[in-house]
Amino acid sequence: MVACALGTAGCTINIPSDRYVCSEEAPACPPGQRCVAGRCVTGNADVDAGPADAAIDGGGLDAGMVVDGGPEDAGWDAAADAGLPPVSCPPLDPPVDGSVDPTTGRAGDVATYACDPGHVLVGNGGSNIRTCQSDGTWSGVAPTCEAVASPCAPNPCLNGGACTPSADSFSCMCAMGYEGPTCADRVMCAPALTPPDHGSLDRTTGSFGDVATYSCDPGYLPSSAAMRVCQADGTWSGVAPTCVAGGCFPALTAPTNGSVDRTSGTAGDVATYSCDPGYALVGDATRTCGVDGTWTGTAPTCTGAPCSPGLTAPANGSVDRTTGGTGDVATHTCDLGYIVEGVHTCDPTGCHFETTATQTCQADGTWTGATPTCIAGVWAVGAGGAIIRFNGVRWVRVPSDTSDVLLDVWGASPTDAWAVGFDGTIVHWDGAVWSAVGSGTSERLEGVSGSSATDVWAVGWNGAVRHWDGVSWSGVASGTTGILRQAWAASASDAWIVGTRPTTGSGALHRWQGTAWAEHTPGTYYGAGFSGVWGLASNDIWAVNNGASAYRWDGATWNAVALPFSAQLADVWASSATDVWAVGLRTDTSTRGVILHGDGSAWTSVPHPVTSFGLCDWFEGVWGTSPSDVWVVGQCSLIHWDGVSMTHADTSLLGGGGAPTLHAIWGPR
Repeated sequence: MVACALGTAGCTINIPSDRYVCSEEAPACPPGQRCVAGRCVTGNADVDAGPADAAIDGGGLDAGMVVDGGPEDAGWDAAADAGLPPVSCPPLDPPVDGSVDPTTGRAGDVATYACDPGHVLVGNGGSNIRTCQSDGTWSGVAPTCEAVASPCAPNPCLNGGACTPSADSFSCMCAMGYEGPTCADRVMCAPALTPPDHGSLDRTTGSFGDVATYSCDPGYLPSSAAMRVCQADGTWSGVAPTCVAGGCFPALTAPTNGSVDRTSGTAGDVATYSCDPGYALVGDATRTCGVDGTWTGTAPTCTGAPCSPGLTAPANGSVDRTTGGTGDVATHTCDLGYIVEGVHTCDPTGCHFETTATQTCQADGTWTGATPTCIAGVWAVGAGGAIIRFNGVRWVRVPSDTSDVLLDVWGASPTDAWAVGFDGTIVHWDGAVWSAVGSGTSERLEGVSGSSATDVWAVGWNGAVRHWDGVSWSGVASGTTGILRQAWAASASDAWIVGTRPTTGSGALHRWQGTAWAEHTPGTYYGAGFSGVWGLASNDIWAVNNGASAYRWDGATWNAVALPFSAQLADVWASSATDVWAVGLRTDTSTRGVILHGDGSAWTSVPHPVTSFGLCDWFEGVWGTSPSDVWVVGQCSLIHWDGVSMTHADTSLLGGGGAPTLHAIWGPR
């Protein structure tokens, strides 16, 4: 213990850790120092408020700032303003080794905390005040008074100030918006504000965080933001508004799909809203400019009138909405493997099919267009890995993932198709793209067919037979080294392959009955080698070759059905027992392309539009969906039967002057 200096009011000076401790009442400090916040400081202990970097622009608040009305204007009491008893806050307890004044208060009152000599205020966010709020609670939390251990411990600088020790003293670097030796004071804003003409102002002075609110007399509106905030740099945010006579604020805007006959107005003016054709007004149709400068009511909206009838999803597709109002768009999407009939787009990379189509609800209550049709399309394959697809109107090239000649195509569904060709090439369609698949052979594959997605046969030269089981292709012994041209399967236990015998070149028929391939009636002579086979059922199958007859299987015997002339037929297809088609070359008088139609017992020649000689009328493939929808492909031809006549197909999108050399055609039914 060290006695006070002579003549000082009765006090003592405690010197923990060689640091002086004093009080305002007994300022026993060494010469040249004064008592500040319970400690002896050198000189004036000036505090630097720091650079002005927390300005608040345009009347708004800086992100993260809590605006405190301050002790001057925190007395607004919602209860008292409403004629109710004033709101009171519960009594406060003074901190140990400190005090608080007052201990009770009403909304807006400010309690100030202080500590006894030798102690410093800690907590409450570094603030020494708490305000009684309008909800009956005190702001912040109760601070404590901690004994001084050193000039900066605990921190004597309030409100986020930084303490810097200096020998046996300290100085404070205050946070933006605060000043004073211990940063206890909020920065005052200058200059003082003045109320506008025809208006008022709820405060003319204020400290950091205080808000000044401008009001205009009835019939006047503020020209800019009506609130200004005292900023950390001692300036008021924004600019002082003026009170402008006669206008309503804010300006009106037209609703989407509608209009308003005025966007501004003076007291008594009426704004009328309307909607575009096909839209209905929801809300206030008129709004009036009041004497208080505001518009009555709220802005209406314009909603689309419903379209009728409701939409339905296309077969093999979906639609994202079945009802809608004017302007609403419904999108139809085809299932995987299907495309929108008759629709395509072209860009520098080529032409492409579309899998979606839209309909829009119109102002007259009807939908544009018609429900689209989703089709699987028709596939044709040929030279150079060419694969083309028909979208119901035009043929378009599709990437094939190979440049090898493709000789046949068949599929189990719109998302599962196969094409085969030279050098053992096999490509697969998954509903989106064609991709090469390893076949396990380099033999030329001439035909592909099956009974299901897990039972597919590919056949070719030197007796090559490959089988797909749903996972991979594997070899199956054929029992021959002859050329196998085509296959057709009624089931996994009943399938046929047609081709030629290895030594004589005559026609050979091979049958699968679930365990092995074997030549059917090997001693029977069928003429030249077979090239095509197609069946309607296990007891109704057709096979064609080079000769004067076609052959029909009735479940027990292959029977010859005479042609009207000799022909080298390449392919056969049937939609029913009385609707059979075969194509190839006529060989009796001239090598001209021929298309034959059979009723099950006799054949007739069908005229076609191919007039050029040579390879262009060498027809190689036939397929259809019905008696009035049949396709024929050849060396440079692509023609269609519509039930009345054969005509050239639209090949304008294929490039290269028309159809490429095509060897086969097929499509899901």
